[in-house]
Amino acid sequence: MGKNLHYSIINFIKERLNECDKIETFNFIPNNNCYIIQVNRHTPFETFNIYISDEYRYTLTDYYNKPKDIKEGDFIYLARPEANFSNEIELLEISLSEGIYIGKFARLLNFINRTFDDANKSAIAYLNKLKEEEKNKNYRNQY
Repeated sequence: MGKNLHYSIINFIKERLNECDKIETFNFIPNNNCYIIQVNRHTPFETFNIYISDEYRYTLTDYYNKPKDIKEGDFIYLARPEANFSNEIELLEISLSEGIYIGKFARLLNFINRTFDDANKSAIAYLNKLKEEEKNKNYRNQY
């Protein structure tokens, strides 16, 4: 957890949020250790936080050490272009059970442009797809 990101990444997210017609306002929550953006969405009106992760490989340890400001209905954005997950299925199962969404930029846009209920359905569908792919991969490796 930290602020170890190139300034262009922060500028990129600010520009994209400014362009999004679903967002009424957004502002950075003061925090010395990391970047957190509070977003007020007007269609439908909902408020949520985006935690901007600087991790190269986001793990369960990172998830459990997320900022206390991140709660149900919030999003953890893996901001580095080369970032990925460790144990993605387990991580997503745990985060979704707590109502917290995790992903890169495309998932963030998907989250912003949907209601919380629709975002949850989309995230669960994605998780089920990952599980099916893993099951098929394991089946193929048996033979």
